[in-house]
Amino acid sequence: MKAENTELGLMAISLDDSEDNIMRFARMKYDGHLCLYTPDCSISISDFIVKRTKQEAIQLAKRLSYPASHVQKVGNAFCSGWGIRHDYRDNYFFANYE
Repeated sequence: MKAENTELGLMAISLDDSEDNIMRFARMKYDGHLCLYTPDCSISISDFIVKRTKQEAIQLAKRLSYPASHVQKVGNAFCSGWGIRHDYRDNYFFANYE
């Protein structure tokens, strides 16, 4: 089951159609001046699942069955890190929000 709120820029996917196992994503946009993805949704950068190093993000991506190529640089003008992109067809990244 997939639920998307395009107005807020949030998406949730239930892997087994239960309320217990939900993966949450939030929309980001690419900033060419900073050369990274910045939040384009109703949550802040602190709510995204961001790893300090690319290797940590790649290990997490592999544990979640995502390829290493889905690891992208994310952040804002004050901080940056590495996040995991949901799919190349959209700009949603793993996030931790309620």
